[in-house]
Amino acid sequence: PATDLEILIGKYLALLAVYSIALAFSLTHLIVLSVIGNPDLGVAFTTYFGYWLAGAALLAAGMFGSVLTSSTTVAFVLGVIICAIPVFIGSIASSNLLKSLSVREQLHDFELGIIPLSGIFYFVSLTVFMLYLNLVMIRRRHWSTGQQTSMGLQYIVRAICLCLALISVDYVVAHATAIARADLTHERIYSLSATTRDVIKKISSEHPVKIEAYMSTDVPREYAPVRKQLIGLLQQYAQLGGSAIDVHFIDVEPFSKEAEAAKIQGITPEHVRSEREGRRYEDTIYLGAVVSSSSDQVVIPSLGPTTPLEYELTRSVRTVANQKRLTIGVMRTDADVIGGQREIGRASCRERV
Repeated sequence: PATDLEILIGKYLALLAVYSIALAFSLTHLIVLSVIGNPDLGVAFTTYFGYWLAGAALLAAGMFGSVLTSSTTVAFVLGVIICAIPVFIGSIASSNLLKSLSVREQLHDFELGIIPLSGIFYFVSLTVFMLYLNLVMIRRRHWSTGQQTSMGLQYIVRAICLCLALISVDYVVAHATAIARADLTHERIYSLSATTRDVIKKISSEHPVKIEAYMSTDVPREYAPVRKQLIGLLQQYAQLGGSAIDVHFIDVEPFSKEAEAAKIQGITPEHVRSEREGRRYEDTIYLGAVVSSSSDQVVIPSLGPTTPLEYELTRSVRTVANQKRLTIGVMRTDADVIGGQREIGRASCRERV
């Protein structure tokens, strides 16, 4: 008596309930952390919410693998392959559009303590698309033998059109709702100030600002929050600035080409002593940024736990984006105001804010 859509929704909700219960069991870790420490509950909530959305989308993808075959083993293998596509596409793709379609890329904001509207729409659209494919395969048994080829081709075209439409809408949402991001961290560390927003809005897309962040992949514990906050702030700059701000994250390993490039750019390596498992280590880390435009460049050689990150970044962006520079100079007049010196060299310098 049930329709194909009801069967599909019932199966999906059952799987989603099992996944939600399994995920809820891991909340015991959060309870333990609350007893022995003071975790940021806002970050914990956004992380759990992001993983729940990702799991809901990948469950629909796994269901599509199971509806393609009656073999449990083959269905498992197909489900893994299908789920691997949105998970790892960002690692092998060179296009920014394809990278933005990666589950790992979309989860990054949730892990920082931010709930972006574009991320929610991405996971919802992925779920809808995979459920549509499931519905098509369930309805296949109703097609007559003579219509198998024609109906199959018709639904393939429909699926491709739906996929392209969802990708297009997701791209528009990601760029049109740059400020639709809820910062749930305890100290609102990723909420940009009014001054920063005003500076970014004044940047012309004809003279874009490029920000290159050089960061060591492995940093000591005291520098980990700095690295995390730097990534989160720069993502906010990129989202708010759109085409006017181009942000690049460069992972630096010791003795690598990226390390040499960082030194050439003026990024100063920091030698930090730390203690791990009772042993003392001296780590060399790179944590700096180069802010440049077509007319100027500012180097932030190093960033540390005491550095006001947003101030330094905004100051640098404002400096390189300022096309009109004030010029000061010293002029010679008939009045000998410098103790008998007759020749005064002319000098000028650009004002730096």
